Amino acid sequence: MGRFKRRERLEKGFCGYRLHHPRENPNLLILVEGIGSYIDPDTPNISQKLGVTLPDWLDLTVHGTWWDGNLMGVRDNPVDPGGRQDRLVYSPHDYGPSVYNQPWFEGNFTRETMDTVWEHFWFFIYRENTAPLLIGEWGGKMDGVNTKWMGYLRDLISEYKKKPHLLVPESEHGRHLRYFCRFELGVDRFIEIQLHKTGPLAERRKVRRVRS
Repeated sequence: MGRFKRRERLEKGFCGYRLHHPRENPNLLILVEGIGSYIDPDTPNISQKLGVTLPDWLDLTVHGTWWDGNLMGVRDNPVDPGGRQDRLVYSPHDYGPSVYNQPWFEGNFTRETMDTVWEHFWFFIYRENTAPLLIGEWGGKMDGVNTKWMGYLRDLISEYKKKPHLLVPESEHGRHLRYFCRFELGVDRFIEIQLHKTGPLAERRKVRRVRS
């Protein structure tokens, strides 16, 4: 979506309007992913909020995060799907320090640290009741600090997954968790413990256990 420029925002809304034809695709969800960086001179940079020291040459008006993980522009320029607002879902991606050591992972980061980061980039969409959220990609290798981050995001999803405006993929792991599970055998249990205690997946697991 570039930097949520007006033209690109309107194009995204137009595409959503055309795709969600009332006769051909009445139940289609319009998923809008984030971007990598967003320019906003009026909002403090996340590193400033967390008290992280950055190089003097760094432009603090550029709010950078993961690819597809920045939805800051939604606050001022939400996508307009042309009367299909009830089918619009924003889908951020989030990753841990095993992918890249972002400034907020420096030192002993906590759940409070990550809550501040997520609120800055995308969780405000849920809190301000703008639209549903679907955490499109998240996960990573099962090592020390990365497992710590995964636990925080897992817990966030678990806390809000039953609320009407926070959605999670109806899958065993999510895209990147499924990929990493090929190499990290403990990830299935790590996620299952918290996310699939109830609901359709839990019921299917009970059936499989009874049959076995």
